[in-house]
Amino acid sequence: MMLLTPINFNDIMSDIMGDEPEVVGLIQQNKFNLNNIDKLIEYFNKVKASHQQ
Repeated sequence: MMLLTPINFNDIMSDIMGDEPEVVGLIQQNKFNLNNIDKLIEYFNKVKASHQQ
């Protein structure tokens, strides 16, 4: 386990959320960061749920 920092945010979150390419793309475009990680998790959950319906 690694400490999540602004420097490694994109790499770690891309690995964690790698099964949703759309989300990873937004992470790589710096649309999300430590300040809005709650919105990233919410968005990830919505995208994941949309595949299960």
